[in-house]
Amino acid sequence: AVKNFFGIVNWPTQIVQYDLGGRIIDVIPIPGHQSAHIALYDRRTGILFTGDTLYSGRLYISDKAAYKASIQRMIDFTTGKPVCHVLGTHIEMSNVPTVDFPIGSTHHPNEHPLQLGLEHLLELDAALDAMGGNNIVYQEHDEFIIYPLSTPPAPPPDGDGVAGGDDGAGGADAPSRPGGPNAGNGAFGGANGGANGTPGNGASGGASGSLDDSLHDEHPNGECRCRPKTMADLRRMIAEREALRAAADAARRSKSSDAPDSNSAAR
Repeated sequence: AVKNFFGIVNWPTQIVQYDLGGRIIDVIPIPGHQSAHIALYDRRTGILFTGDTLYSGRLYISDKAAYKASIQRMIDFTTGKPVCHVLGTHIEMSNVPTVDFPIGSTHHPNEHPLQLGLEHLLELDAALDAMGGNNIVYQEHDEFIIYPLSTPPAPPPDGDGVAGGDDGAGGADAPSRPGGPNAGNGAFGGANGGANGTPGNGASGGASGSLDDSLHDEHPNGECRCRPKTMADLRRMIAEREALRAAADAARRSKSSDAPDSNSAAR
């Protein structure tokens, strides 16, 4: 049905144009999450819509070879083109790197912004390459999580929380998640932290990651004026992000090692 509607003869390698009436959209077949999946590139705004193939959440992969080829197809297509934002279907990640909201959550305080960038396509592509062959491994990244579709995540047990916290601005109940290295940091805000989380101040509670009206304020009439990014640009951006992440990890380790031992302090 998708092939026939858009007039795609050679699925999934053929990219076709669809005229909305003086506004051309490029239609890119991207099977792998689902067999009839497509991406859309809006030439006017420079936005690449990637559906459930790439977004700030859990990336479920049903066909590794097809999925990998689809990611490469989008990279090849966008090379030399202005891409202001990469927009997926929805949001499952929080603003805390690698931390997603539990399945079935109806409240997302401090969620990750909707928009991603081309650098995330490259990051995803490199991760799939590193897995090798048709192997798909669960893997957490700052802005998304790679999930083999054959092993969907189970709902988290009740009472174990990453995001303990007192009421924060706009916060509600903190999501319940298994305890871990981020336990009790209060990053989500909220009235009721998980049982295993130490309450925090919840200062970031209620922040919205939704695409807002100012997204294209810098673009007159909503038209994209972004400079096309080269592969060198994107790889430099990834390297800078990795350096910042490493520095933050080192700072956390240093702070942890400098913290006084509670038992010795008591003595």
